Amino acid sequence: MNNKLTLITYISLVFAIIFTLLQIHFRADISIFAFFLSFIFTGALAYVSLVLVKKNLSVSGVKALAKMYEYAPFVYLIIFILRRAGKEGTAYKYDLITVLLWVAILVCVFIIRYQLNAKRVFDLNPLLAEKRASTTPKVLPLGLRIVKEVIGWIDALVWAVFAVALIEVFVFQLYEIPSESMVPEFLVKDRVAVVKISDGPKFPLSQAGIPRFRDYDRGDIVVFSNPHYKQDRKAQVQKFTSQLVYMFTLMQVNLNVDEEGNLKADPLVKRVCGVPGDQLVMVDGILYNRTKDSDTFSVVKDDALWAEWNLAGLPDSTKSKVNDIRFTQTEYQEMLDFEETRRNLNIQEAATECKNLVVQFAKIKKTVSGNANGALLAGHVVDSLNVPELYEGSDLYIYDFFNNFDSITRKMLFVEGGDLWFSAFMTDWISSIDNETLIGGDLYSDAMFRMNLIAKLTFARIALKYSTAIANGESVSELQKDTDFLNDFEKAQTAVIYLSRINDLRNMPVFPANTEDGEAQYIPSHSYFMMGDNRFNSLDMRHSYEYKLVAITKDDKYSLRYNSNMSPQYVPDSQILGTTVLRIFPFNRFGIPGLTAEKSQ
Repeated sequence: MNNKLTLITYISLVFAIIFTLLQIHFRADISIFAFFLSFIFTGALAYVSLVLVKKNLSVSGVKALAKMYEYAPFVYLIIFILRRAGKEGTAYKYDLITVLLWVAILVCVFIIRYQLNAKRVFDLNPLLAEKRASTTPKVLPLGLRIVKEVIGWIDALVWAVFAVALIEVFVFQLYEIPSESMVPEFLVKDRVAVVKISDGPKFPLSQAGIPRFRDYDRGDIVVFSNPHYKQDRKAQVQKFTSQLVYMFTLMQVNLNVDEEGNLKADPLVKRVCGVPGDQLVMVDGILYNRTKDSDTFSVVKDDALWAEWNLAGLPDSTKSKVNDIRFTQTEYQEMLDFEETRRNLNIQEAATECKNLVVQFAKIKKTVSGNANGALLAGHVVDSLNVPELYEGSDLYIYDFFNNFDSITRKMLFVEGGDLWFSAFMTDWISSIDNETLIGGDLYSDAMFRMNLIAKLTFARIALKYSTAIANGESVSELQKDTDFLNDFEKAQTAVIYLSRINDLRNMPVFPANTEDGEAQYIPSHSYFMMGDNRFNSLDMRHSYEYKLVAITKDDKYSLRYNSNMSPQYVPDSQILGTTVLRIFPFNRFGIPGLTAEKSQ
């Protein structure tokens, strides 16, 4: 070999030996195989380099050397991953040194491959050229020629797969949109190109890699690791393995499943809606933000350009491709009407009505059972210490509360102190409310307080009508003919539907939440808040994957409850994998995200 090729070969072997020594590990798991694989491959590389080529210069030896160096970067990357696939992780500095060695080997490979170019290697090695000229090509039998051809195709395919894998890890990748959370921007099965190189891609199962050299703006569509899932070593290995299989099978096989065998929603494709320095709140589908420079929340106007609430109003060409349209146009309008009713609720008038309903109920209780609190009959507030605990906690779940209105009403009528509990339930909140514009101090808290109050007033009207029917000896079937009673029940159904199907998708409390002292908190640097455009069909950073029974409002001791999965969180940029730049397939939707999507008016 010529001197340049000899020198670079020796240097590459030194790097490979040091790389191999760093793989020594004594943990009895898969990571132990990294050293043995590295030792065998490096030994074979040294043998071909120093024996077959240096001492016994031959055409076949040069070809073998070229082929081994061609695969060296991929083999050492597999070794790198194996070493980190065990139960124990590795330190960042250790990873960084190993990565730098891998990069050094990669550079050496490029130089060696250049030196081993078919034309160049024979020009620089006359003796090798003579051997090639004096060698008579062997004519292989047909069977061996076919085998050789097949091996050649397999070799080309394997090398191409490895090359594509490197490109997809570090440069860009195609993603297939799995859900309708980004309608109309992305539809299910859309293929989207995602650029990664500027987003700080890392070597698999490590934090070593290319530095991140970009920030994100509100409105950017990003791909990121789903923070709802575990991020431990086992999960990382499973995720990386599934990504490899997904890439190698051209996005046909996805092994990234949970314990029940269901596909994980990971990674996620969402839009950046909150940036560092933001404090957010969302009410009735309108996103507000404030920063340290502003004490008041203002509308994030651009969010209305992206958020899609009314899928039924999409153009027919887009709507026909959407499977899950949660609400008809009529239902959507009913939702808007309900929200307007809640916003326009007069708190003082509601307080007066609550007191009147309590007095009326006490009078009916005295008629029915002969037992009622005199203070209530006189319209006076009673001592809350004397209130029996008829219903509390999960008893106040709004669905069950309305569904069991008859038994609850009877209990309040016939159990001693039932009227006292009803009074506390309806009026305890009044003493805690001052004349501030927003109850609870912010838009969301105010909206939820009004929601709870509407539900209570609706229940009280139903209970009062049912109590009157009992006092008059009427049956439930007769009561169900009463138009006012049916209207109240329809209002109750609307409230229950809103809380169970809409509220946590349409609204979000102040995030990050203020401290207990009321001090505002903001999204920290290098962190972002993401939501899907199709807000009614997007489990995003607003939600957890688990529901729990919570009070509708914290400003009422006797608040009704509903099932909520509200748990907003921000995502550190270290979990952002890339930024969408192009919608590639289907071809009739080809275009740059943000420029071609159709929205409802």
